[in-house]
Amino acid sequence: MKYLIIVLLIISFNTFSCTQDEAMAAEDLAGYAETWESLEKAFVKYKHCDDGSIGQGFSDSVAKLLAHKWEQLDYLQNKPELYKFVLSHIDETWGLEQKQVLVNALNKCPVFADSICKAVVNLPAT
Repeated sequence: MKYLIIVLLIISFNTFSCTQDEAMAAEDLAGYAETWESLEKAFVKYKHCDDGSIGQGFSDSVAKLLAHKWEQLDYLQNKPELYKFVLSHIDETWGLEQKQVLVNALNKCPVFADSICKAVVNLPAT
């Protein structure tokens, strides 16, 4: 039994740890997604690296996409894992994009994105 637990822990650790090479690659992609598709690709490949500066990069990309690609928000509609990821990156670290995202959330919120719009509206003003 102990052997099985140790094996499962090793497999679990290897599955979710972010190597240094992955962290460097994720750092290069996380903050530079220009489309929902490119954000999804980075998320799928590097979601296990979503911490610290990489997480901040993902938050920056989410802010830019919500500000400038709002009309394509339906891309998230049938992608619950990506939707949850986007929702987790709505935070008070946003800069210039926050005002535009707020305008979008208040005036153009699709029904399926209600939780995204509520999260944006509830952000503290910067």
